[in-house]
Amino acid sequence: MLPNRKAVRLVEEGGEVWEVVTESGERFGARAVVSSLPPWQLRRLERPPTLSGAWISWNASPIIGIHLWLREPLLEEPLIGLLGTEIHWVFNKTRLWAHAPKNTGSEADGQYLSLVISGAARHILKSPTELREMACRDLALCFPGFKKAMISTWSVTKEPFATPSPVPGSDAWRPDPAVPVGNFYYVGDWTQTGLPATIESAVASGHACAQAILSRAGSADGSASGARAGRSSRGELHD
Repeated sequence: MLPNRKAVRLVEEGGEVWEVVTESGERFGARAVVSSLPPWQLRRLERPPTLSGAWISWNASPIIGIHLWLREPLLEEPLIGLLGTEIHWVFNKTRLWAHAPKNTGSEADGQYLSLVISGAARHILKSPTELREMACRDLALCFPGFKKAMISTWSVTKEPFATPSPVPGSDAWRPDPAVPVGNFYYVGDWTQTGLPATIESAVASGHACAQAILSRAGSADGSASGARAGRSSRGELHD
């Protein structure tokens, strides 16, 4: 693990990536190179033409989380999807998590709700207060028992580059995490795992890539051993 190092260039030789060059000029070589960068970061690297594809044009989609700590419970369900509102999902974290985080001022019998807006590009520049007010309007619309005064503490999180933003046909662009380009592997939620770009997809891509590298390393070691054995046998026969 080498923290605080930014890769800027991939050096190719003979169809394989032999070195990764950092911003400070450090060079690191490896038998296998695995990139967990999403497309919008990977395309910033200076890289050989072979490490490209239609996926390189993928952009990111933001997600916003609005976190409310209520003085009293509002939901019984673990999660609820909303329609016709700016908020898409309401997660009852108190029920979902055995040890939901408590904020200063929360009541012991209160509730922690996490409200999610996906594809939130048109809301990403709004202030936390604007987002909280928007959330309160949606909650009041969908849950008659909700009152703004129920909120003890709140916070807002923004992930501007949360997920890939696919377009029609882009599923065919996704690289297979188990099939390298030379010795270069792609992993991440956006790769071709048979799943949408989710946490589950990211995990599946890592497993597929690791298995492929181990299999390839085993084959390479076996081939090398075989070659050494062959040279030894021929030498003995020659003698």
